[in-house]
Amino acid sequence: MQIKIFNTSSPGASFTDNTNSVLLKIYEWIKEHPGLNISFKEFRKRLENDKEINDNNNRNIFPLLRNGRLVQYEKGGEILVDKFYTNTGLAYVKTLEFLNLIKQDPKYTRDQVIASENKLNEFLQNIVYGALLNIVNTNGLNYVEPFQDMIQFLLKFQKISKEEYAYLLFEKQRSDIFTSLNAIADNIHKYRANEIKIETSVTVRNDIEIQQRTSSKNRQEGLSFLTSYGYFVSLLAQAGLIAKQDKYYAMVSNKRDSLKKLIGE
Repeated sequence: MQIKIFNTSSPGASFTDNTNSVLLKIYEWIKEHPGLNISFKEFRKRLENDKEINDNNNRNIFPLLRNGRLVQYEKGGEILVDKFYTNTGLAYVKTLEFLNLIKQDPKYTRDQVIASENKLNEFLQNIVYGALLNIVNTNGLNYVEPFQDMIQFLLKFQKISKEEYAYLLFEKQRSDIFTSLNAIADNIHKYRANEIKIETSVTVRNDIEIQQRTSSKNRQEGLSFLTSYGYFVSLLAQAGLIAKQDKYYAMVSNKRDSLKKLIGE
């Protein structure tokens, strides 16, 4: 089966090690500048200069954090840096800080470190889950619908691969009358039984330079260009709702109700 799809919108970020490192650096900078009131633009500029935080990455990280209610700011406005993190955001970043301290402290045994890591990571997962609940209930976010489509797929089929998500997008994008997941169930089962293959071509918008050189607004690329999949599964995994299994991400058995809340059920 050969399919052509468009990539969906996505947050462009998740709670990766890089994001967590950025959060810790921001917290460190804030502690070095208590009581400072500056424009958000200047805040970002000083973070980049003082802490070598790539501001291009922050273009996606900051909106994710704000929509998740971990930070608060207004574009073009001013911020009191002490209030940049919400209480939930502070809980998240202080947990990261504590986790790093435990890993580096030689007085803890390996078993103590592992036990502490498990408890603290569970706490972090709960915060990420709360952030996702805020995100799906935020008006105007153009990636909420495809994110919830993935969740509905997981609830029905228990796991998802990149090829299967591409096929779901294909069925939704080729018709305005997508009835239900039952309509694609037969092909999903055939794919999992190796009775059919799913070969995906992703339509990618060319940047201005390529458009001028090729006179083409779009080009066709492979499945690796379906970047929204990676962000969505990462967020769900970071919230402890799914886990990696070979090429699949599978729903954690006791998290069905938590997943259902993310689609308003």
